[in-house]
Amino acid sequence: MAAISITRVKSLVFSSTTVAEKNFGLAQDEFLQLQQALAEGDHRLFEKVFLAHFKDCVRYLIHKDDATQEEAYDTTMETFLHFRTLLVAKKITYGNLRYLLTRMARQQLFRKRRKQLPCQSISDNQLNIPGEQDIFTTEEFDLLARAFKSLGQDCKELLRAFYHQKRSLVDIAADLSLAAPAIRKRKSRCIATLRKHFHHLS
Repeated sequence: MAAISITRVKSLVFSSTTVAEKNFGLAQDEFLQLQQALAEGDHRLFEKVFLAHFKDCVRYLIHKDDATQEEAYDTTMETFLHFRTLLVAKKITYGNLRYLLTRMARQQLFRKRRKQLPCQSISDNQLNIPGEQDIFTTEEFDLLARAFKSLGQDCKELLRAFYHQKRSLVDIAADLSLAAPAIRKRKSRCIATLRKHFHHLS
């Protein structure tokens, strides 16, 4: 009976440690204290967590996503500030904060990179590109940019208008004196061509 009790205690201790490690070393009650402190304008505990994970996040972006030091630093800073806002608003729950923050940083990095591309708003799901949702590797971004450049001018302008300028197909069709169904078919053909060029390059 004693042996079973000790086993259970060890299991609980190990489990608690593992969960804390996923949450910047914070137990759940400490996380709640962090949220409360931030809401009251006390940033000391957050700064402690910030310093403990900031460098790890910067290194992760550099090694995982080939970010430059400046790119990784700026992205991590922006992510931490947004993370703090979400904490205060209680839109983040305890569970796996380290993973969540790192994922947010990666998404922020790729959003910034996407803005540098002429086809920035075309998502990987729309192109059927393998990989994480809303996340491109540096190599995939380069290939996508090259694939876009190989499109005809009509396709480039149509995709820019629809994805980048957020214009409706009805509006685009009116400008071109065409019916909306015809523009819809043209867009589908352009996407198919872009996808074909992308996969050919990869």
